Amino acid sequence: MIVKLNGSLDFINDDSIHIEVNGVVYRVFISTKDFKNLSKIGEAVEINIHEILREDARYLFGFLSLDEKLIFEDLIKVQGVGGKMALNIIGSLDVDEIVRTVRENNTINFTKISGIGNKVSQRLINELKDKIDKGLYNIQEDNLGSKSESSIYNDLSSCLVNLGYQLKICEEVSRRVLNQNKGIRLEESIPIALKIIKTYQTKV
Repeated sequence: MIVKLNGSLDFINDDSIHIEVNGVVYRVFISTKDFKNLSKIGEAVEINIHEILREDARYLFGFLSLDEKLIFEDLIKVQGVGGKMALNIIGSLDVDEIVRTVRENNTINFTKISGIGNKVSQRLINELKDKIDKGLYNIQEDNLGSKSESSIYNDLSSCLVNLGYQLKICEEVSRRVLNQNKGIRLEESIPIALKIIKTYQTKV
């Protein structure tokens, strides 16, 4: 089984790259995030690999970061999450953001990603929580400590959605609350948001 490729970048496709190693060319699927950090064609590239074998096919998924590979391997163990979806998650959220999303039970962060609904989002949180609590990933704890404005925004939006309001309206109201009340805490933002959202007169 291949765990790492060290060769030269041969070709860049829409969703994958070709890496030449000793005359053999491998097709490797990578995240949109890693596309931005690639070497130029012809230059050396080293990439961590997770290999998936099927009866009729062989897929190589590549990661410039070892932590991304580790969390990918946990993501694909979740029912309903295949290799392409897991790669899409990693391309949409940093490892730190995935960890924060799970710790804060923030299902909205996952449902914003194409192909992920409420059931899969909650399943991701439930099944990743124990692994994250065990500290299996090399994350920056400083980034997870205090709640940033973006974290409060996500939590507030999630709270409003859980009360039955439409996601688009919840996000708009959350932005208004945070823009008008810099440094506000989550518990202070909720009653303000509820007063504003009642003016929309729209529930799911």
